[in-house]
Parts: sequence; structure tokens; C-alpha cells
Amino acid sequence: NLSSFSSYGAFTALSAPGSGIYTTVQGGTYGSVNGTSFASPIAAAVAALVMSANPSLSADQVQNILFSTAVDLGTPGRDSYFGYGRVNAAAAVAAAKAQPAPDTTAPSVAIANPAGGNTVSGLVSIGVNASDNVGVAQVDLKVNGTVVASAATGPYSFSWDSTGAVNGTNNLVAIAYDAAGNVATSSVVAVNVANAVQPPAADTVAPVVAIANPTVGAVSGTVNVTVNASDNSGAAGINMSVYIDGQLKASGAGSSLAYSWNTRKLAAGSHTIQAVAKDAAGNTSTTSVQVTR
Repeated sequence: NLSSFSSYGAFTALSAPGSGIYTTVQGGTYGSVNGTSFASPIAAAVAALVMSANPSLSADQVQNILFSTAVDLGTPGRDSYFGYGRVNAAAAVAAAKAQPAPDTTAPSVAIANPAGGNTVSGLVSIGVNASDNVGVAQVDLKVNGTVVASAATGPYSFSWDSTGAVNGTNNLVAIAYDAAGNVATSSVVAVNVANAVQPPAADTVAPVVAIANPTVGAVSGTVNVTVNASDNSGAAGINMSVYIDGQLKASGAGSSLAYSWNTRKLAAGSHTIQAVAKDAAGNTSTTSVQVTR
């Protein structure tokens, strides 16, 4: 029964005897005492017995065993007076012993093929042997430290496209996992990748060149001639030239070129500004603008 001095409420989770507890008292004798300060150590001691019976249990598992094995008191199920019920040491220890031992055994894993030192190319067939005392959950294949394929069920066979790797030594490693989170890593298998090297495609694309200033129309005084260019191979290989009425006025490398043109001494009439861009492969493009002085 609930002791008259006991607290209670929705927070109550577990009960233990707290009235008429025979224990040591001051003066070196024994006596009967009351209080929740005696009930609490009883519940804690049962938890300690559970942990001793199965040290692999987590804190939540210990707590759940105490709740599930308690002797139900009061209203059936958990209630605000007794919680789940009165703590039961014998039942709690028996339940702890019945809990299965955790799986701490890592899988075994090895790369079956190819053998170390083999020369490979193109699509490479890779076989992995993996086993576990309970069951393998997943096997990953790593090439040079990067996961390139995974398999959840056996047989653990992978097809690796070696054309994405550099020619030369590449390291293969298999990693196996079980459901309990145990992990095993295979020995490194080093293979020699020897794929045919394709020559780079010839650059046949000419640069794109444009005269940003001036535009078609009248000019006077000093005119800033500005030319821009771009190329599929990048700006570093571009060389540009600016011609006015067929005469070379400026040249330079890169994606832009500027020239300060003094038009004051020009004859009146039409004049042609031409820009020429050439890339490193020799592809050339031109553009021109007609202006009037």
C-alpha cells in the first residue's frame, strides 16, 4: 500500500518498500525505519543487480527491465501512485540474464579477384568474399580511398570502370559491415591500370572576337578602340591585332585589347576598324566596324 508520507503523481515510475524497513541505526544497533530515502536505495540496488547480471545492457535497457518486471499495484498498468509497480529483484535479474549478448564480432572480408599486381583496363570485374557470425549488412568497394560501389546482398561482385582512374598503381579495398555496426576492412590489393591514352582532339574552333568600341557611326577626337575575345581553349592562348584601314595599330595576348586612336588627322569619310583574333591552334576570326570621320 501507498505509505502515508509518500509523494505521488504522474511522474511516479517505480515503487519500492519504504515503511518498516529493518536497517542499521545510530548506536550500532538495528531498527525499523520509514522514508522514501529507504525506498530509493532498494530500487537503485535492483538496478545494480541487473547491471551485474548483464553488464552489456544500456541504461535504457536496465530501466525498461525494472519497469517491465515490476509487480503491478493499484490500477492496472502505470498509475500515479505506484508507477509501473513494486520493484522485483528476482524477476529483473532473470530478465537481464535472458537478454541476448551483443554482437561484437566483426565480419571477415577479402578481395578474391583481381590479384595484387595484376594489370587491368576498361571494366574490371572485382569479387569480394565477406562473412559474419550473424550476417553481413553491406559491403563497400573503395578505389584509392573513394567508395565506388556498394552491395547489400551476396555474392559481392562489382564492375569497376577503370577508365576514370589514372594509369599506374590503384589501390582496391573492401569494407564489410554487420547490423550491429561492426566493421572490417580487407587488405589492400594494388593493381596496375593500363588504359589506352587517347590523343587530345584537335582544336578546330576559332575564337569569338568583337569590337566593343566604337560602334558604327561618326567618330571624332581621340577614340578608345576596345576589342574583346574568347576561345574554347581559354584566354591564355589568344593573340589579337587591331587594324585601321588595313594598317596594324596594336597587338597583344589575352582576351582584351585597347588602342587609343587619334582621329583628328584622318581624312574625312569612311574608315574601317578591323580586329583579328587567333588561338594557340591557329584558328582565326575577324570582325570589323565602319566609322565616319
